Amino acid sequence: MTGRRVMRRTQRHNPLYILFICQLAAIALLLVISLVLGTKLGNARRALASANTQIEQLKAAGNKTETLPEESAPVDPAAEEDAQQNEQSTPEESVQPTQPSSWLDLTGHSELSVLPETVFDHYYSYFTTAGVNLRSGPGTGYARIRLLGTNERVEAAAKSGDWTFVKSGDQFGWISSEYLSTTITQTPAN
Repeated sequence: MTGRRVMRRTQRHNPLYILFICQLAAIALLLVISLVLGTKLGNARRALASANTQIEQLKAAGNKTETLPEESAPVDPAAEEDAQQNEQSTPEESVQPTQPSSWLDLTGHSELSVLPETVFDHYYSYFTTAGVNLRSGPGTGYARIRLLGTNERVEAAAKSGDWTFVKSGDQFGWISSEYLSTTITQTPAN
């Protein structure tokens, strides 16, 4: 008896069957991707709605703040001193540890490298006691924005350590607090 040789052939699949399986796999992959992206899109929409709500709240709070005096108005030292005595004695009493609020809009000020950590409730008027650098951060290592002269009026908005965050004209920056005074420095008579 001679043995019969059995040939085992691998079963060949119809090319249409393979194409069908590939399409099923692609559809399953697209469903998974669409579910993941749908979830992320829903989270992004919720975050956007929350941000819009916060923006509206900040705008509403900004509309309730007091108006600032005109920069071009002449400064009467006696009137300025009386007004400051009627207000709170020092801005430190009203410091609120918050991020810059809506009344202190710092958008578009690329000269600043450090934003203030604590913000006053409104601007406080000060005068420089000597020529002093307006800097982009609270320290001498930060870039100088410009030099301010003696008795130049600035509006203080925040404080960080020995540095005060001020507005001078249309520029914002940091000044060492030791060069600020609530009164104009009298120049010596010749």
